[in-house]
Amino acid sequence: MSMMTDEEWKVLEKKALGSITLILEASMASNFTDAKTMVELMKSLANLYETPSALNK
Repeated sequence: MSMMTDEEWKVLEKKALGSITLILEASMASNFTDAKTMVELMKSLANLYETPSALNK
């Protein structure tokens, strides 16, 4: 089993970030243009859409 290099992971992350950004409506995508990684994008989406509860306050 071959291990992926850091460069290969970076390429995959950029592709995933681009794919998700393309799926978002243009008005929504503009809110996330500063996200440079999937982690940043997912945190931004969670902050926007996650329902507050007693556990995550």
